[in-house]
Amino acid sequence: MEPTEARNVVLPVVEDSAVAHLYEEVDSVCRLGGIDAARLVVDKDILKKHLGLSDRDCQLLRQGARILAERRSQRGGGHRRVA
Repeated sequence: MEPTEARNVVLPVVEDSAVAHLYEEVDSVCRLGGIDAARLVVDKDILKKHLGLSDRDCQLLRQGARILAERRSQRGGGHRRVA
């Protein structure tokens, strides 16, 4: 994402207390099942439960993240894998 594009991104605010319980679960899931499994836990709790996004919304966000990661990779700007 270019800096000019990033300026237009609106981020929701989720209270720390609403998601504090996720830390240990996500850490454990990430260590045992990998980043993709941990991402599903976060999607279910934060994106769906707290922000009211649908399964389709979450799928579109993951797809967008993959596209951005591929763009960075093609330009040599990043090595992180996004699923």
